Amino acid sequence: MPRPNDTSRTQESHGFPGALDGRRAVVMGLGRFGGGEAVARHLRRLGADVLVTDLRSEEELGDSVAGLAGAGVTFRLGEHRIDDFTTADLVIVNPAVPHPWDNPFLLEARAGGARLLTEIRLAIGDHPARRVIGITGSAGKSTTASMVHHALREIRPDLRPRLGGNIGGSLLDDPPREDSTLVLELSSFMLHWLAGDGGVPADRFT
Repeated sequence: MPRPNDTSRTQESHGFPGALDGRRAVVMGLGRFGGGEAVARHLRRLGADVLVTDLRSEEELGDSVAGLAGAGVTFRLGEHRIDDFTTADLVIVNPAVPHPWDNPFLLEARAGGARLLTEIRLAIGDHPARRVIGITGSAGKSTTASMVHHALREIRPDLRPRLGGNIGGSLLDDPPREDSTLVLELSSFMLHWLAGDGGVPADRFT
């Protein structure tokens, strides 16, 4: 079986991020706002063996854990373990993970050959839209993204605008149509990963 960063053949035949049957995927950061849940469900649909790990406890993440009941995922809550990352083929990093460029768990995952992606990269890669509007900055991202989305809905509904990123819910649970216009509110950490820091040129969003 090829290593997960040997993607040219698998992406061509399976779409982004390539064939995941039997691959070990680690979701780093379940969170409480639905993104981690959507990623875990999505990866299971693609056939991956999914481990969800979060530093918070099951009690703190109760609703998110309950949302994955019966999904066939494994949980590691209240801690991260290095061996979960060194044996991963794919790691999906929550954008709230601080300083991802020097996080010891992510450094070990990269050293072991894992691909490092995010929920928004999966959503954009699996369900490409005709137009993508990315909005970022130090302040006012959510307000600006909401205003752009609202303006498009009122003036150009034919462009089928959808709101996503850090606002509007996961696009993995409700994929946009190919003729949609995505309005994405993007944090600096999201941009870090979209730039392809996972180490695989094909994972860079262009």
